[in-house]
Amino acid sequence: TPDWRRLVHPDDLARVQADVICVAGGVLGAKDAFLSSKPTEDCPPIADPLRDRPNPAVGNLSKCDHTGLKVPQHQTRILKPGIYCGGINIRGEAKLEPGVYVMNKGQLRVTGGGSLEGENVGFFLTGGSSTILFDIDSSISLTAPKTGDMAGLLFFEDRDTTFSTYHRITSRDARNLVGTMYFPKSKLLIDANNPVADRSDYTVIIAREFELRS
Repeated sequence: TPDWRRLVHPDDLARVQADVICVAGGVLGAKDAFLSSKPTEDCPPIADPLRDRPNPAVGNLSKCDHTGLKVPQHQTRILKPGIYCGGINIRGEAKLEPGVYVMNKGQLRVTGGGSLEGENVGFFLTGGSSTILFDIDSSISLTAPKTGDMAGLLFFEDRDTTFSTYHRITSRDARNLVGTMYFPKSKLLIDANNPVADRSDYTVIIAREFELRS
């Protein structure tokens, strides 16, 4: 049974505020890291709440619409839904048209002052290297689709894939992330000096492991 956990590193300044905090294991972190309620430990692990949600219908993954796509610094590109083999590497400005973006065996990577913006977009991550990396100097603003296979889902990690590393958000400007981040097989690390997703109507995180640093 998955162990859905919230961790706070003892040497960090990360803070968690919620009406109820219930963890299946123990808690690592300073006592003042929890601003509202003290965590309840040794809660029964819960099953994956989206376990009955099927993978989105993405077609033949071997038919790549793009391979190793890059958006260089000082360039702006408008991207369309499709299968992105080798992922997307953004150092410039990427604006997404609505729809589903399949990261097949490649990272969704925003670094070097790059920006990623899209409304009604969802990312299906498949293949062991298909993680997300939003670096410290990136700017991110995304909202999930309202209809279709990815309705309400901003990120959907393929349950049939073993991922080689974890997903990482360190951006100082990722304050609008509307939707559910679904990482049933791996870890999401948020390590940012500024608030993350605080300007979103809602943000839900479902992950095998969740680590919060600051």
